[in-house]
Amino acid sequence: MKKKLLLLLLLIGCQIQNSFAQKNNFDVDENMLMNTNWRYTRTTHEATGEAIHTASEDYQYYLNLKFDYTYEYYLNGKTAKGTWLLNDESNELYYNFRNIKWWKIVQLDEKELVLAFSIGNGVFHYSFEKVKYKDTPFQKPINELPTVNVKEKGKNGLLGKRKRKKPKRKLTRKKKKGEDLVPIEIQLIGGGFYGGLNPMIKDYVHIKRNGRCIKEQESLQDGSTKQVFDINRANLEKFVKFAESKNFFEYDRSYDCVSGACIKRKRKKPTPIPLRLSIRYGEKYHIVIVSIYGKDEDARGRQYVEYPPEIDLLVDGVRKLIQQD
Repeated sequence: MKKKLLLLLLLIGCQIQNSFAQKNNFDVDENMLMNTNWRYTRTTHEATGEAIHTASEDYQYYLNLKFDYTYEYYLNGKTAKGTWLLNDESNELYYNFRNIKWWKIVQLDEKELVLAFSIGNGVFHYSFEKVKYKDTPFQKPINELPTVNVKEKGKNGLLGKRKRKKPKRKLTRKKKKGEDLVPIEIQLIGGGFYGGLNPMIKDYVHIKRNGRCIKEQESLQDGSTKQVFDINRANLEKFVKFAESKNFFEYDRSYDCVSGACIKRKRKKPTPIPLRLSIRYGEKYHIVIVSIYGKDEDARGRQYVEYPPEIDLLVDGVRKLIQQD
């Protein structure tokens, strides 16, 4: 009788463990991590749920995961930067904090992020709560000026009369005529390596559906720059037709390491910054991510990840598209 009871308890324990493992093994949508800010709340022991450490006024830890696959964390007045990415299974987060580089994602939703790490035979959970950027200690670089909306004033310092709204109505009608155009949207983020004397922290291009292009770059020495300009519609259409001719919408979603040397390279400095290229053309939409993009100068120009060579042509095409005379 005791043996049967013991066996029953073991089976129940295995079922609980399996269900717990299944709950934790889920694919993460990286869009839920991009451009998010998190505040550390506590560390708990996985097996017992006991709180090992809790955030206090003397321990403030914030994590900012940026859209260009770089991160910044703030810990008690000190900051550090690096590169973040997801593994192939999209269930582990790579970012280097206190000699731990890969964190298992236990939970992720609109309010909470829970990351697991192990020390010896023990597994612990790092819990974060989602916060807004304005509620974090992160600050924009001094040379990155805020956007200012200027309103025209009348003679007495008041806003103009209602008749000033007429040009806005005309502008709205012009926009409606363009609604018949096939939507085109392009994003190019990252690529290269985070290192050298003046490492690139941010390299971001977003061409919106109305042809407006936002180009942002930030390096450690030169700070941040932002350009906003318009791209000719005819040039956009030529580019997406070129992308179609190169079968961009049929490529794999991601190209990652297939060799041990490549996997090891991810963990070495200068840190590789994944490349993300996304193109929307009407109902067609596709994203391609290359985990290590660009030639490694420290390895005599070695290319670690195999991907269609046409991707290089498309990246060059985007860069030519946004060149300003």
